[in-house]
Amino acid sequence: MLETVGAAPEWAAATSERGPMMSNAHPDRDTVHGALALAVRAPSAHNTQPWLWRVGDRTVHLYADTGLRLPHTDPGQRDLVLSCGAALHHFRVAARVFGWDTVMHRAPNPADPDHLAAIEFRGAASTVEAVRMSRAITRRRTDRRRYASGELPAAHVAAIVAAGEANGVPVCDVESG
Repeated sequence: MLETVGAAPEWAAATSERGPMMSNAHPDRDTVHGALALAVRAPSAHNTQPWLWRVGDRTVHLYADTGLRLPHTDPGQRDLVLSCGAALHHFRVAARVFGWDTVMHRAPNPADPDHLAAIEFRGAASTVEAVRMSRAITRRRTDRRRYASGELPAAHVAAIVAAGEANGVPVCDVESG
């Protein structure tokens, strides 16, 4: 769900003879909508898509839609938050492809636990890695088959740990015993 909050977005006021202008502080409306279109393709628990997006003048905000929580299968809302995290990741990847780096503020409002993130923007060049990742978003499919029972190669574990840490998420290798 996309909801615009606050005063009129700056892209509505920033016009020239050539049409809408992109600000140095915030992408234009089409860019934000394009990034959101990729974000909402994120996997979610039982395909609930438990997120709400609000677009402000200079920021985009992600909220958990707790009305879509699954009290019997996800009583602690862990899967709901993981689903929102996947959507947030997809949004950040898409923004980078469109030439914007994101600065994310986790849980920006302690008074509102559903407000999961506030995202600010800085102009940045797209990268080959971001393009590769955005293409993967459009090809992603849910696979509900059982996990393989074999051991995961150390190189794969290291890649998973590195990917998490690159996004500010502590990841540790837990060996089964």
